[in-house]
Parts: sequence; C-alpha cells; structure tokens
Amino acid sequence: MQSLMRELSSPWLAILFFVLMAPMAGFAESGLPVEPVGVDQITAKLPPLSLHHLQTLTDTNGIHEFARGTNPWHENGYCAEDVARALAAVTQFENVTGNTNARPLAKIYLRYLQNSLRADDQLWNRPGRMLTSGDSYGRVLWGLGYAAAGHPDPEIAGPAATLFLQILSGYNGKLKGYVIAKACAIQGLTAYVRKYPGGAPQAALEELVKQNLAAYRRRQSLDWKWFEAKMTYDTGRLPLALLLAYEATGEAECRQAGLESLDFLLKACFTSDGKQLRPVGNQGWYPRGGTPALFDQQPIDAASIVEACVAAYRITGEKKYTACAGKAFAWFLGNNVKGAAIYDSVSGGCRDGLTIAGANPNEGGESTIMYFIARCSLESLKNHE
Repeated sequence: MQSLMRELSSPWLAILFFVLMAPMAGFAESGLPVEPVGVDQITAKLPPLSLHHLQTLTDTNGIHEFARGTNPWHENGYCAEDVARALAAVTQFENVTGNTNARPLAKIYLRYLQNSLRADDQLWNRPGRMLTSGDSYGRVLWGLGYAAAGHPDPEIAGPAATLFLQILSGYNGKLKGYVIAKACAIQGLTAYVRKYPGGAPQAALEELVKQNLAAYRRRQSLDWKWFEAKMTYDTGRLPLALLLAYEATGEAECRQAGLESLDFLLKACFTSDGKQLRPVGNQGWYPRGGTPALFDQQPIDAASIVEACVAAYRITGEKKYTACAGKAFAWFLGNNVKGAAIYDSVSGGCRDGLTIAGANPNEGGESTIMYFIARCSLESLKNHE
C-alpha cells in the first residue's frame, strides 16, 4: 500500500482512491451494490482528462499500437482498429468537455483510416499485411460511426460518414459471426442511426441486434446470463451494445437482455462484498460451470464495464449503476487485487494490464485509449444528473 500511495502522489488521486475503496453496505442477490452512489460522488474527484499520452503515442501517421514503457514502439507501427477507437475517444472528449484541443489528433486518425481504404472498399488493419475482419472491422465501424454522428467539426464528421458507408457493405461476412465484433459494430451503428435513421445502416443495425439477441437466447439459462459458453474479453461491450440499441430503437428486449447480462457480468467480476472489480483474466477466461480466471486482467474489460454501467444508469436512472461505474473505474487507480496503479498519473497513459506479478509497465495504444474512453464516460454522467 505504501508503494501505491507514493505513486498516487496527486492529492485528488489519493482522495479518489480511498473514496472509491470505501466499503459498500453490502451486495444484493443480483451482485450489485445495495448502497447507491450519486453522480456527484463519482465525478467530483476524478483525474483530469489529459490528452498527453495520446499525443505521445501519435505521430503524423497515426497512433502507435504498442509502447515500451511510455515510449512509442515505432518499429511495430499502427493498426486501424486502434486508430478508429482513438478517433471515437477524441470525439467523445470534445463532446463531454467542449474542448477542441483534440481536433488535430482526430484529423490524423481520420486520414490514417482514409489511407487504409483499398480500391475494393476493403480496409487494411495493418497496411499491406492484414485486412480488417472480425473484431478489427467491428472496431473500425464503431470509431467511424461515432465520429460521423458525433464529431462537432463537419470536416471530420462528413468524411467519417463517407468512409463508414463505403466499408459497411458486406458487414456480415467481415464480422465473421463473432458476437463481440458485432457488438463493436452495433456501437458505431447506433450512434450513426440515431442521427441518420434509415437506409443500409438501419438495416445493418437491426440485423446485428437480432443476431446478438439470438445468441443470448441460445446460451442463457437460470445460472448463465451470457452470449457464449465462455466469458472472454471486452466483456462489457456485449451488454453495452444492446443497451445502446435500446436507446436507438426502443426495442424492449434489448433493454431486458442488456440489463440482465450486465447484472450477471457485474456479479461475476466484483468481489462478493462489492468493494473491488476483478475482470475476467485471459489465462483461462470464465467457462460456463467454471470459475473466472484471475489473471491477466485487461484495461479493455474495466473500461467496457464502466461504459456499460453509465449506459445502464442513463436508461434506468438507478444509482446502483453509478456505484458500479465508479468501482470499476477505481480498478485503474489501484483498487485491484494487486493494489497496483494501472493509470499513470505522470504520463496520462494506462499500463497494459494486471498480471500475477503486478502492472505491466508498458503503456500502449489500446490500454490508453480504453482508459480515456472510460474516463470520458464518467465525465458524461454530469449531463445526466
């Protein structure tokens, strides 16, 4: 604990750490905190929203996929799925803050994606080596759809919409049947359709939502409220996609299945007393009938759980979800099984996960982007109190 507190040298971070570690009144049968937490309690002492490490990882081409420590790993280069999620992140940043300082980054990210387009409307994930497909394709649709619908600068939103529509054709084959890839695509499609209803995006949204709902119906039972026989990575994305679909379409089953699966996820990932998030580890995952693997825990899971809880609060107004959002975010600040700070308050970056030995010291693209999206999601709560 002493080593952690030396790292949490900023007064606001130390205060927030102890606020979010404070015991809850207990855990309900659903696995959710009994004691509700208000938005003001969650947002009052958050770390500042800093672009610093995104800027460090970004050059004139795009955002680097990996880092050695805090330094970009130039030799490894870039990938479209990270660039697209970075575009979503800086779009969300401007929406929740009104600050235009991230527009130069958004233009770099958009240009990278435009330059990745082939003549056949396929998109390179890694230039000349690998096309976007499955998760990477879904993530590109997420980033472009969100920027097309939500970026305040029409010089960014307009070209993002054009590229989004260009690559949407053949979406079913490109997503390859993966429920998480479809969830990512749904996130971009819901944003786009809420602003521009109808046409091919509306049809694609309805089809992908139908497919993920069908997957949920096939797998779920009294003791397993999930979409697959094994809970793996980016876990919050699956319930989040259905909750966003409910907001876009009003489909009641999306609301019911989204909240039900989110509650199941929270029960699986929080300790029984509700004090600490323990995302499903990638060394074995969480198979049906088994127990969740403890390591390695990834920032993408903590972040997607924050996003899903924020969406659940928007829809229900129930403050148990703000409590869960705050506790999930506290994972980044050291309220985790190793007591290790995953967020780097000096660089503004995010370490690449939590292993049995502690925090991974590298601060790469995905981890930093996902932390930033989680932090922006909590900032958005201020608009829904």
